[in-house]
Amino acid sequence: MNSTSNFSLISILSGLNKTLNVAKNVMPLIEQTKPLISNVRTAYSLIKDVNSHNTKTTSKTPIKKEAEKTIIKTNSNPQFFI
Repeated sequence: MNSTSNFSLISILSGLNKTLNVAKNVMPLIEQTKPLISNVRTAYSLIKDVNSHNTKTTSKTPIKKEAEKTIIKTNSNPQFFI
């Protein structure tokens, strides 16, 4: 019965050691990706604000047509655009 309890204690310690090694390798990756995730959230909110701003301005302001340019010709004088 003593050997059975040692076996389970050894297997528990072995599993715990493997878990800690995985955590030791994964934690730096998580720390490195935190700024990336934060920047993605910020970029998404900026894009969302820009898109909402564009829809507000296009729906409220009418589109203005550019005035037509006419050419006035005189005999020997240069051409002027009005």
